Amino acid sequence: MKITDLVDAIQKLRSKRDLLVETYDSQLETLRGELETRMKAENVAKATGETASAYFQKSYEVTVSDWGAVQTFVQDHDAFDILQRRIAPAALAARLGNGAHIEGVELKEGQTLFVRALKEKANA
Repeated sequence: MKITDLVDAIQKLRSKRDLLVETYDSQLETLRGELETRMKAENVAKATGETASAYFQKSYEVTVSDWGAVQTFVQDHDAFDILQRRIAPAALAARLGNGAHIEGVELKEGQTLFVRALKEKANA
């Protein structure tokens, strides 16, 4: 099989998978919505079936509108516990590539193969 055939075969399978995933995701979302509505209406915090259980858990979503103010608060109140440890790999690679030396950080570089669908050509 030629390389171009392999690329096209991957895309065809991915397209089929995506259609199935969309269908299942839609069905799952519908069922989750129905389950959540019923559990809230019946004031049920936890439900257990034969193969799974469902329960409510607190969740949080954070939006920061002023990073400078947050940084000041964290420093002034020793509130580093509200931060997560994470480094953006591409930004780190750029800084290291520009000669920065950052102690305690190791960057491993590799290659990842991506196969992307081509945009459909407009009818001429």
